[in-house]
Amino acid sequence: MRSVLPLIIGVSFLSGCEQGPTIATMCAADPQICLDIHDDNWCRKERKALLLHNYNVKQTNDDADKYKELLAYEDYIGCMSLASQIEHIKLKEKKTNRVNSLLNAERRFEQLAQNTKTSDNPYLLYFHWSRFLDEDAMNKFTAMEGSAALETPELQQFLASYYIKRDPDKTLGILFHSLELTPSGAQLNHEVFESIANIFNDKDEHKQTYIWLKVLQLYKPDDQHLNQALIAMYVEKHGLDINFLDTVATVTLKNIEEGKFKAPQY
Repeated sequence: MRSVLPLIIGVSFLSGCEQGPTIATMCAADPQICLDIHDDNWCRKERKALLLHNYNVKQTNDDADKYKELLAYEDYIGCMSLASQIEHIKLKEKKTNRVNSLLNAERRFEQLAQNTKTSDNPYLLYFHWSRFLDEDAMNKFTAMEGSAALETPELQQFLASYYIKRDPDKTLGILFHSLELTPSGAQLNHEVFESIANIFNDKDEHKQTYIWLKVLQLYKPDDQHLNQALIAMYVEKHGLDINFLDTVATVTLKNIEEGKFKAPQY
């Protein structure tokens, strides 16, 4: 696929941790995780998120919470992988504690992943395919296509990431539907705009490509991959009259942000 911008769809989010149980409460509910995952000046935000989602799983045993805990483990492991490489001249035990925390987190992550392998939760099905290439999980996930089980913006974006190299036209429809499902005031995934622009670029539909590049620029003006010079080059190359297209892009983004977007005919 030709690309005017990097194409990545992989939505990862964690619930906010500003409110909720205290560290003491979470450690009391599962003392072992607080022994395994040491407190440290580094990765405190990631550790707190991990403890929160582990606590929630202990309370609910819900697959949706287990999915969030897996994501929290990934964030913590990514952070601690860097922190564990830092050498302390006077405090060698800090490095040892970080390495141990990292190894324990990786072990607990693998155990949780194994324990959720047979889940039919759509988030976990996609997780097991995207991380471990579990084709059985993806077959179950795609079997839910068209059902209420996948009727969220994020799950539609997961579905699009599966079809992006298999059926670009179908992917376009799925991405549009994800925007239709987006409620007013929701945080948007700018990668959806990038992907739509890339698909239209592959189809040599230059006006549509420009519209979605402009939507992206309006939504994320500080994006380093997209600047006015790049857009100007695209406009000049394809001889576009952008006055009307700019209006379309502005209205399109407004409708998305207000939860009023309707998929265009294409």
